[in-house]
Amino acid sequence: MRQTDSARKGTREGGGRPDLSALPPWRADLSWAALLWERLWPALWPGVGLIAFYLLLGLAGLPQALPGWAHATVLGAFALALAASLWWAFHSLRLPSRHAALRRIERVNNLSHRPLESLEDELGTGHGDAAARSLWRIHQQRLRAAVARLRIGWPQPALIRHDPLALRVGLGVGLIVAFAATGGDAWERIRNAFTPDIAGLAAAAPAKLDAWISPPEYTRQAPVFLTREPAAGAPQGAASGEIEVPEGSKLVLRLSGGGADAPQLVAAGVPQPLEPEDPEGKGGFHLEQALEKSGRVSVTQGGDELAGWNITVIPDEPPVVAFARDPAPTARKALRIDFTAQDDYGVEKVVAKIIGSGALATDSALAKLAPTDIELTLPGHKVRDVKATSFHDLTPHPWAGLPVNLQLVAQDGIGQLGVSKTVQVVLPERQFAHPVARAIIDQRRRLALYPEENRGRVAAMLEIIAWEHERYNDDFVVFMSLIASARRLGPGYENTAEHVAGVLKLLWDTALHIEDGTLSLSEQSLRDAQQALLDALSKEDTPDSEIERLMREFEKALDEYMKSLAEMMRENPELAEQLPEIDPQAMMLSREDLKKMMDRIRELARSGQRDAARQMLSQMQQMLENLRMRRFAQPNQQQQRAMKMLNDLQDIVKQQQQLLDQTFREAQKRGQMRGGNPSQRFPPNMMPPGMRQQQPGGENTSPMESESQAQEELRRRLGELMRQLGEMSGNIPRPLGRAERSMRESTDQLGEGQAGQAVPPQSEAVDQLQQGARAATEQLMQQLSRSGQVRPGPGEPAGQAPDRERDPFGRDAENAGRGMNTEEVKIPDRDKVQDARRIRDELRRRAGQRARPTLELDYIERLLRQF
Repeated sequence: MRQTDSARKGTREGGGRPDLSALPPWRADLSWAALLWERLWPALWPGVGLIAFYLLLGLAGLPQALPGWAHATVLGAFALALAASLWWAFHSLRLPSRHAALRRIERVNNLSHRPLESLEDELGTGHGDAAARSLWRIHQQRLRAAVARLRIGWPQPALIRHDPLALRVGLGVGLIVAFAATGGDAWERIRNAFTPDIAGLAAAAPAKLDAWISPPEYTRQAPVFLTREPAAGAPQGAASGEIEVPEGSKLVLRLSGGGADAPQLVAAGVPQPLEPEDPEGKGGFHLEQALEKSGRVSVTQGGDELAGWNITVIPDEPPVVAFARDPAPTARKALRIDFTAQDDYGVEKVVAKIIGSGALATDSALAKLAPTDIELTLPGHKVRDVKATSFHDLTPHPWAGLPVNLQLVAQDGIGQLGVSKTVQVVLPERQFAHPVARAIIDQRRRLALYPEENRGRVAAMLEIIAWEHERYNDDFVVFMSLIASARRLGPGYENTAEHVAGVLKLLWDTALHIEDGTLSLSEQSLRDAQQALLDALSKEDTPDSEIERLMREFEKALDEYMKSLAEMMRENPELAEQLPEIDPQAMMLSREDLKKMMDRIRELARSGQRDAARQMLSQMQQMLENLRMRRFAQPNQQQQRAMKMLNDLQDIVKQQQQLLDQTFREAQKRGQMRGGNPSQRFPPNMMPPGMRQQQPGGENTSPMESESQAQEELRRRLGELMRQLGEMSGNIPRPLGRAERSMRESTDQLGEGQAGQAVPPQSEAVDQLQQGARAATEQLMQQLSRSGQVRPGPGEPAGQAPDRERDPFGRDAENAGRGMNTEEVKIPDRDKVQDARRIRDELRRRAGQRARPTLELDYIERLLRQF
């Protein structure tokens, strides 16, 4: 039975508490905490909403855009409103009681009749009745079992009653969007929103003038900074001296502070006001003004001169271009054009204009069939002083074999032109050996020179040639090409210059196919691929992927050309029986040499050294243009002997260098490199790699038999080579004799175990061997020339020695034994290439960090364009 209300009331008043032994204590505590949050969050919501709203304004930059006093006022009002909301929250909050926490548990679990309060009830009557007490215990046990399964439930602050418009949702979404939009600048904006700029309320800030001159982009010159913030006590009106700038430069001014007066730029006595950054001029002033005339330029404000400069504008002169020598055909019938060009800020491009003479100059129909402008290959992008050679295959030109006038036209960055004198030259003409090919070329020439008169006659002759298919081995490709050309020249087809030009190209390709098979086509593909790669390397904005693709195409075209050449030699063995002519500018070029050059070009291009890669590619082009088909035949006995001697000499140089490195390492181990700086014992260019500061150690003089024997063997080989060279040319280069004596001294020192004492003579031997190799190369070239087996290079008159002696690989003879020609082509060494690659990788890593400031990322991207 339940206790009466009066008895239960008396129990509470007497200090009784509900018997909650069946309810875990943490449930009541959690219910109390949840009830506290349900009362605290609605009380704090006005203050939290104010903070979120002001943060949203700060991320949008609205408080910072206000004047200093207005920003401070808004911030003060926000602080007062926040304090008022917190005061209201503190005074309106009521801590929940334990009884309220229990009532919340009953409410969450939908318990009726307040079962938690029933736990405090006592048996009112029947204390002596055993059955009544048993029923009462069962009733209490059921209540405790029900209490043990009660839930606490999540807090439900019911904020919707205090925020019926759901402003909390809008503020939350707005903050998320604002943080995402501002990125790394978010916290800086928040800091500025809480720190108003009130410095200007006390006094006007001193004037700060930033001025610089930006030269035109095509000049590739750095900006000239004229002034910065003056030091304390420094005069503000001092002139900065005479300043020279290119024509077309712009003066850029940025001024902040200095009062409310509008500043002015005074140039040639004419004032021009600076433009304000904002309508009120609080954000400063700026101006960009083109400098057209020389004179004094100054900036004034409030009647005072802030700064002034005497500026001289240097006019941009037009480029100068000239022929370095008369154009001449190469061994492969390409037109070689050697030219020079100069411009004060770099040559943009050089074009060779083909001007017809006689009837070619007056007949407009002929001019439409023939290209008249040929863009020449430059050694780099916007080079100021150009000295280059450009090769162009003009044998398909309709005017091939005819005299024409050639004139060079150079253009600079602003479109100014410079022209050379006009020279007369006969365009190279290919001589065809196959009778059918000659007949096709003859008809092609008739059509090119007189297209209107000879159109029908040429079509008839092409059909006659086509049906005589046994004369060209029944080649179906040739038959179809001839028939198609004849049909396109017949009635019913267009009679335009473009249409006739297409027929001329088809006839040329057909004649090449008959004459050389795939060789001429592969040669043309090689030229096209090479020119495309040169053009791509000359453009700064060409992506690396495009450069790599063009290099692969060039390698493929080069391989196809070499294969076609070898196939022709196999099909025409009589060519191998002809004596080859040794060209001092290019002989016996192997595929291995070409592969090494291609690897070097690829390495330079990947490291950002595009100008160097372009120059090396141009050098390869010269070597390929000087190749004759007969150079791939076996040389005669005397030439074989000369080449073997040079190869043996290079092998001795290489082995002597290896022995020097080995001896130096042995001297390090023995501690025999003491006594001063080891680098003083070597010539500057012969210091062994890996030289480091030596550690003192004990003297070790045990014999070095193997090294001594190796040195003696190299000396013996050198002596035999000197004997053969003397027999062939009658003279032995003196550096080889000095190298032999140094090798003898090294042998003696190694025999006594003095590795440290053997290093200097070995270094001297390597140096003298390299000098001897250059002298021997020149000596053998002169010997072969006297015997009539060396001919002048392309474009050089017979009996006249070339300007420079060349080795068999087309390199400067002075650089024999030292790899590629580094005098004409400025190729960076491998250490510099590796440094450039590391710098490029670091720039790419930083460019990927998008959290960096925008100004820094733009600067990094400009640097990466050079790579």
